Amino acid sequence: MSITVYCRPYEPAPEGFASRFVKDGWRGIERYYGARTDIMLRWLNECDKERLRTLRRRYMRGDVTALEEVSP
Repeated sequence: MSITVYCRPYEPAPEGFASRFVKDGWRGIERYYGARTDIMLRWLNECDKERLRTLRRRYMRGDVTALEEVSP
């Protein structure tokens, strides 16, 4: 009996993911991308989760410059 293991690289976070998170939050990316939770968590980690959360908090407080600080 043989076992086949497939190794394929993960897809990187989609373009615009970070800015959409800052603008729309978790529920926004859930609706927009429709990806599983584990995939969205991986994308957040790729894009520096703590930084994005900080920018999201600033944006929610009315600081629209937080969107400009998100890398394209």
